[in-house]
Amino acid sequence: MDILESGDVTEEVLFQINLSNYSSFFSDTDFPHELVVKSGRRVLNNGMTDISKTKIHKILESLELPCLKVNRNEVGDNDQVFVKSNLNYGALHERNLPENILGRLGIEYSFELVPKNDEYKKYAVKNIPESYWSHEGLVIEKFIENKNESYLRVYKNNDNYALSCAFIPGKDIKKMDVGVRRENIFLHADDISKTENVSYRNALIDVSKFFNSQQIDFGTVDVLTDDTNTNFIIDFNHTPHWGEEDQSEFLSFLSSGE
Repeated sequence: MDILESGDVTEEVLFQINLSNYSSFFSDTDFPHELVVKSGRRVLNNGMTDISKTKIHKILESLELPCLKVNRNEVGDNDQVFVKSNLNYGALHERNLPENILGRLGIEYSFELVPKNDEYKKYAVKNIPESYWSHEGLVIEKFIENKNESYLRVYKNNDNYALSCAFIPGKDIKKMDVGVRRENIFLHADDISKTENVSYRNALIDVSKFFNSQQIDFGTVDVLTDDTNTNFIIDFNHTPHWGEEDQSEFLSFLSSGE
């Protein structure tokens, strides 16, 4: 608020709100969003205020991109699936909010059955408790794996893209931990179609379609690719974690995006 009233020049503003769905804050007259817009400054990621998994599913379905959503009548009893929190990162931040704020966010369920981010489990469909299928706080997603035991994270800042492929053997949940072997590529949006690695190129095409549809300026998506080279976007994050290792190459390249 002070910087807006002072007249200092700040051309772009990114609201860092660590909640999965904060659209209600943008409609609040006490929140500075409208003041920022009226001042002529550009709000980054202005249209992406809901990053819950059900929202991601809806976006992917509307774009006719592969989606992890499981339709109960389309899976067999022995098929492997993941049970996750609908809210990002196991609803880490929402769990500690007072009831009045949860109500404002439209969260009207108990977190008792909702797994934390490090508690996601793989189930055979036949072993999933009946109550899980209808619980608003849970999503059931396909379990995707590939022979390389890898996954992709794609970073974006305006028209600069950075793709990191991490190889993580022996773990169902894959994260960019310290020491993980990575392959990184850096490119401009105009060069996506020229990417030599066909698998990376196809993933980048799908990801850019997702980014462009939501007018996303900055953030990351995680992608899993199966052995048929089908790419599944897992989630989107406004405030990506770079990992505990030095990421100066990433940051230098992304910060040059215009």
